[in-house]
Amino acid sequence: MPHAWIDHLRQQLHTKSQARVARELGYSPGAISQVLKGSYPADTEKIAERVRHVYGSVGGVQCPQLGTITPLRCAQTWKRAKALGVRVGNPATARLHKRCTKCPVRCG
Repeated sequence: MPHAWIDHLRQQLHTKSQARVARELGYSPGAISQVLKGSYPADTEKIAERVRHVYGSVGGVQCPQLGTITPLRCAQTWKRAKALGVRVGNPATARLHKRCTKCPVRCG
């Protein structure tokens, strides 16, 4: 059963490695491989939603704090915000952490 989001995911793989796409989506390369083969053991709705959020907008991801950014920068910023937590001393970084960890692109 073909899905438009899987086609969109495959399009990303024409210009990027599977590892980079997986990193941008916040999943493992193995999970992305299984999704593409149709052998992913769990429900794929969360992955589908993430693909729509991350790759659905032309030119990048709409970050509520940083504006339009690349999917890779979104993934890296989200990972950094989760790692730092509220232990930051810089108010701008604290705001980024607060908004990033509740962002619908990564948490939705």
